[in-house]
Amino acid sequence: MKDNTRTRSFVRLGWFLLAAAIWMCMPAVSLQAAGGVGAPKRTQAQIRKYLSKNMPSLGEEIVYTKKPSASKPYKTGKISDKTLKSALRMVNCFRYIAGLGSVKLDKSCTELAQAASLANAANFSMSHNPPKPSGMSKSLYAKAVKGAGSSNLAYGFKNLNDSIQNGWIADDVGEHNVTTAGHRRWTLDPRLKEVGFGAVRNRDVLFTAMCYRSAGSRESKISSVAWPAVNTPANLFDGYGIWSLSVNHSIAASDQKKIKATLLRKSDGKLWRFYVKGACDGNLGVSNGCGMGGAVVFQPKDLYKDMILDGDEFLVTVTGLPESIQYTVHFFALSSKVSRINLDTDTWRMQVGELSWIPGFSVEPATAAVRPVFRSSDTGVVEVNQQGELYGVDEGEADITISCGGKQAKFRVIVSGIADNLSEDFMSDSEIKARNKKALKKNMKIVTKQLKNAGK
Repeated sequence: MKDNTRTRSFVRLGWFLLAAAIWMCMPAVSLQAAGGVGAPKRTQAQIRKYLSKNMPSLGEEIVYTKKPSASKPYKTGKISDKTLKSALRMVNCFRYIAGLGSVKLDKSCTELAQAASLANAANFSMSHNPPKPSGMSKSLYAKAVKGAGSSNLAYGFKNLNDSIQNGWIADDVGEHNVTTAGHRRWTLDPRLKEVGFGAVRNRDVLFTAMCYRSAGSRESKISSVAWPAVNTPANLFDGYGIWSLSVNHSIAASDQKKIKATLLRKSDGKLWRFYVKGACDGNLGVSNGCGMGGAVVFQPKDLYKDMILDGDEFLVTVTGLPESIQYTVHFFALSSKVSRINLDTDTWRMQVGELSWIPGFSVEPATAAVRPVFRSSDTGVVEVNQQGELYGVDEGEADITISCGGKQAKFRVIVSGIADNLSEDFMSDSEIKARNKKALKKNMKIVTKQLKNAGK
């Protein structure tokens, strides 16, 4: 399996080491009956095994057996079988994580996708209904229009695999996409059977397409599909990500007004609410028409400040549908081994009474989304908690050790002088644990009430 993201960068940490213990200590709560995600659940072990055999490199370059030309005289070109199969594996890896079956390559879909990419590249603009490039034959243009109208489109990505992972699955760029996740929903449609890929470059900008063909308009036997899935590798999702729950039916206009979604982080009890009418802690969209049917899509604000790491768990609850749906997303590391910890600095200066975050650092490989542990060599000089906060206690010097995935790194903290405004916000790990337990208990009551009211 290839490393499919950049190094994991830690700038501000908003997770808590004692999360599991807090959740396990919570009293049992009797919830209104709610269904889970309809797609089959893949275990973490199954996902690791599948991805280790099938996940292609995110940086795999496109190889052509016939090079395309986006200027007159136009040449459609032909992508090599190796590149097409690599893109197919990328799509199937995400479908596997989501609990869906594999799709196959289709020659006619690939021809349509390539023609669509050519027309968009020639026009140097992206459209599902591209205008006819000057000098393009009627037959080629007709194929391009047909392809563009039945494809996911993208431009500006490095290659096809990048387009799939960071374009059509992430689907987090553009006001329309973050509330519909249409590209993702087509890619993760349970009824999808065949796909084809296209890619043409013009002026160093790559225009790509994935043409899709489903098994028809019949209703999917799988009632719902979630992304992130119940078990999702942490390096394939981040705090900027959009969350989507697709269902196998259209969501009636009368039901859309009732939709309420909540996202509860189990580590610290933080709750995001997404109500069509009322509170909305981010972006919320309810729509029909893409993929298997309707969908509820939401993007939490401020979650981008925190890393998604191994062991993070989020309780998702969606009400207002004919049946309420509740499930827990478990993020996990594909690998627990870290090869290197990179520090932004080897010396950090602060004052007595000052509260500071640990300076940014990153780990390699990105698949090792493992929680770091921090330790101060002298707590009489500087304290550090597992939330990643530093507090200047007294003048002097101390080393902060970062341990992560079997590797360690250190940086020196120099505390001198007294801060103008002494901070009283620093919390020890025991204080954080008590605060998180209280928040989790409080917000679980809100989720319980949400389900209870939906059942009335």
